[in-house]
Amino acid sequence: MEDTISRRESRRSVTSISGHMRHSSTNHPEELKPVPRDNFFICHLLCFFIGFMQLMPLMFIGTAANYWLYKFRNTTIEDQSGENRTELQSLYQSSAMVAQTTPAIIFTLTSTLFGHRFDARKMSIGCLSVLIALFTVFTVFTQVNTDSWQTGFFFTTMALLAFINATVATFQIATLVIVSRFPRDYMKAFLLGQAGNIMSDILQVISITFTDSDVTGALIFFTAGIFLIITNLVLFLVAPYTEAYKEYVMEEEKTGNGGAQKINWSESKQVVKGIWPALALMSLALLCTYSIHPSVTTLVVSEFSGEKTAWTTKYFVPVITYTLGDASGVVARLATVGSLTRSNYPIWLGGAALRCIIFILFPMFCNAQPRPHNLPVLFNHDWEFILFMIVFQASNGFIFNIAFLSLKELSGERTEAALKLTLIIMSVIGAIFSSFGILVVKLL
Repeated sequence: MEDTISRRESRRSVTSISGHMRHSSTNHPEELKPVPRDNFFICHLLCFFIGFMQLMPLMFIGTAANYWLYKFRNTTIEDQSGENRTELQSLYQSSAMVAQTTPAIIFTLTSTLFGHRFDARKMSIGCLSVLIALFTVFTVFTQVNTDSWQTGFFFTTMALLAFINATVATFQIATLVIVSRFPRDYMKAFLLGQAGNIMSDILQVISITFTDSDVTGALIFFTAGIFLIITNLVLFLVAPYTEAYKEYVMEEEKTGNGGAQKINWSESKQVVKGIWPALALMSLALLCTYSIHPSVTTLVVSEFSGEKTAWTTKYFVPVITYTLGDASGVVARLATVGSLTRSNYPIWLGGAALRCIIFILFPMFCNAQPRPHNLPVLFNHDWEFILFMIVFQASNGFIFNIAFLSLKELSGERTEAALKLTLIIMSVIGAIFSSFGILVVKLL
């Protein structure tokens, strides 16, 4: 994507040493024009929230682990320890992964093929409006007693998750066109936003800190989610009035230089042939992730769970499984070095395959509850699971960054096509692997 941006940027201008003047591409080469101002950093914030919103909706729903355990609990007993979890509690996270993948394939493919016919900004605003409505439904459900129809509520939730993922898939393709028109500095804000799932984790911890009620905590959490989506919507409405948006987005729409690229079958084959090592590396990382996280990792309980402390009942999963793990992933992304090439890809793929085997097996022998097949617990200590989550998520972030950043080199001059095809192919791969989490839970 950076290659696409730099090529478009070079058509528009060359920034002067001072950073305040640039050469016009349409006027005399010696004539200088001011670099467009980003009033109040509106466009930088817009790019940040675009990156954040591409992951935030599903991360927000999944991160509310305590709330879903409460909704699908056994209402006939007082002891809600891990050994007494219901089948709906055990299968929620893995089933949610399955419910999300099919809509992702359909709408990513549809948006890629036909999205160029529609205005990207209007599509983005429409998607955000739908997300506000869906999050409002989730928020209302926190105040509805669903104990008498838990199974019905379970499938209702799966259907809502499918709608959310379809909307997010459409939003991803639409906003990819917008972000690619901005210069490289704005791309940094976009990539920072994509690591913003740590924000969801922190908000979840804050929401459960203010109350002992899982329902009230979820109400605060989902309401905060609505506020964040509205913030992104407001930025989309305000951005066209800034100089930066007018110059980088609206001006290119007028000249025809900023439109979404159409991808034909012949080009698709050539691009995939070039980027397949990156696709294979991401696929191995997805196989590992879909098999254990969050389907198995959210079932792991503290070694001190019998003491019924705030740490074991409220904070263990939100802090260790989500916040600490995601923070490790962010650090790894920032520290990424190296690249995937056609000469070294066997080493990368071999290491990723070995990692996949080890990391799928390890949490199965941690203290994940319940264990219908009484698989032995070999790693019962909290520090062992904490160390695993740090290494697992850090290596995940590192692998995805290496694969993503290698797309530019592997695809040559067809970076935008490579990004769109990667979204489609990863959606299909995700659909294939999505049910693996259910299988692993059943094997415990």
